[in-house]
Amino acid sequence: MKKTLIILITALIISIFSGCRNTNIDFPEEFISYGIDFSRYAKKDFLITTETYRGEYDGIALVRVAYIPENKAEKKIVQTWANKMIKVERIIGEINYDAILDSLCAIAIDKGADAIMNFRMTEDEVAREYILTPMITFKGFAIKRKHKNLEN
Repeated sequence: MKKTLIILITALIISIFSGCRNTNIDFPEEFISYGIDFSRYAKKDFLITTETYRGEYDGIALVRVAYIPENKAEKKIVQTWANKMIKVERIIGEINYDAILDSLCAIAIDKGADAIMNFRMTEDEVAREYILTPMITFKGFAIKRKHKNLEN
């Protein structure tokens, strides 16, 4: 009887632990690439550079555009073996880098600039209703170049 009881308890313990699963989540390696195309503005003789402009210029303004994409959170009720849980799924809209650049250049052009030097892009996260959302910022120093025809 004792031997049968030990076998039953051992079988019970084995069945309990064999039902436990690994809860680790592995994320595969991925590459995310994008480019910001300045050629549209170069064709219009509007210079955008990450460097300091070496020619003569008049300083116009510091320009900055911050963009936060559309952000939705969907609440779903998930039934587990013990109880119901609320799961929040975050859905972030597409980031249109060309539109951000267009906004930055429009501000500079409206102020009379024909170039943006020291162009920078940063990616941060901001909390919107307790959900972290990406924020993309483009900034630079808008200038009016002197003697543009001597650059070539």
